[in-house]
Amino acid sequence: MEAYREVMEALTDTADLDAEQERLQNEGEVVMGLIRKVISDNAQKAMDQAEYGRKYSGYCERYEAARMRLAEIGELRLGRIAKRTKISLFLKELASREGLVAEFDEELWYATVDHVAVYEDKRMVFTFRDHTQVEVPADRWKAA
Repeated sequence: MEAYREVMEALTDTADLDAEQERLQNEGEVVMGLIRKVISDNAQKAMDQAEYGRKYSGYCERYEAARMRLAEIGELRLGRIAKRTKISLFLKELASREGLVAEFDEELWYATVDHVAVYEDKRMVFTFRDHTQVEVPADRWKAA
């Protein structure tokens, strides 16, 4: 169970996303300061309006790119947190069982397997709830 918990930590760790989120928030603050400065400079002194427009547009594009990436990071973080919750619940269910699972358990099956595709060549592809897939070639099993 400890090994599974370690795997769960590795799969659902958000440290990389947290660091990028902080970096982008700082960048957003810096770029917003640059936007304010270019607007202030334009208001206080005569500036070439083409140059002002280029600077202003460039800063706005940079800010928008950071804002969009922050939204993506937010979604990725939520996905990892949801995955952590699902895995934790599964591990809790698994830990509540005594000994190894020695026979088919319908609850365990539905908790882990999303669907199975069986192909004409008799190979099977199991898709788990976390979207990972395992292919079982036809020569690895015997049809009943």
